[in-house]
Amino acid sequence: MRTLYAPIYEPGDPAHATALRYKRGLYNALAARGPVHDFDYLANDPATLYDGFAIRINDFQPDLVLTQLHAADLLSPDEVRALKALRPGATWVNWSGDSWAHSLTAPGILALARAFDLWLVAAPDALPVYTREGIRAAYWQIAYEEPVANLPDTPRYDVVWLANVINDRRRTLMERLKRMDGVAVGIFGDWERSDGRCVYDFPMQRALYRNATLAIADNVYQDTQHYISDRPMQTLASGGAMLLHQRVPNMREISYGWEPGEHYVEWQDADHLEPLIRDWLRPERQAERAAIVARGQSHALKHHSFDRRVEQLVDELLPALEGVRS
Repeated sequence: MRTLYAPIYEPGDPAHATALRYKRGLYNALAARGPVHDFDYLANDPATLYDGFAIRINDFQPDLVLTQLHAADLLSPDEVRALKALRPGATWVNWSGDSWAHSLTAPGILALARAFDLWLVAAPDALPVYTREGIRAAYWQIAYEEPVANLPDTPRYDVVWLANVINDRRRTLMERLKRMDGVAVGIFGDWERSDGRCVYDFPMQRALYRNATLAIADNVYQDTQHYISDRPMQTLASGGAMLLHQRVPNMREISYGWEPGEHYVEWQDADHLEPLIRDWLRPERQAERAAIVARGQSHALKHHSFDRRVEQLVDELLPALEGVRS
């Protein structure tokens, strides 16, 4: 299988350079199935993006074109159809790991999605909209990244939280956690009082999770009932900190089987989280923590690798398109 892969490497340094270096999981999983051409489409001049795709399609002759378009302003539906005509046998698939409604169900996105053979999302709340619009779509969860470099030395924390400040509720919770007496809390993100930043630095993320006792993840989009980020998968795959994840109503379905108390511990709100942290930091709970961490890591390694995602794509989702492709 020859894949033209156009991932979303966010622009702007240092995030762009870090992503280019460390965001390799999906690329490597695709490469295990055949040759892959990696096209950093956001680094291309938007005025010549169509030409950039056309040159690569003509030269590389892909069987699969896998894009990560989160907006409808770079390629039009007619341009996608024209590009598809350059290589009629290729299957066109887009995957959005986002959860924002404007990047999933806005009119421009829906028009673009109709031009693709398959539209994949990590937030399945959008799927009923695609069904009503006659768009072939499916749920495709994100996965953890395996570090491609040695792990750095990082501090040891009782609690780590890798998160950016995207709303006041999260900022307030960060401030509250930092004020906890007798608890070493490390927060890494774009908060002005953070202990550092490690966006796309998966070796650093792995080291922080391995060296911590507990790791926090929240349900930041509380109006989105079917979405979790990659952070809990990174936590579980690391096999160090026990995951404390805020309640997500349909967690079992979107995580392929995570159970609170079995693979992670669930919290409700800030008032619930602080005493929960203190309870699980007690030495008497060390053995119980270790058992939850071991079960969580085993589940993540089995169900949340990019090798497993590509297996789902190639062996389950793409065959289902046979006979119904546009």
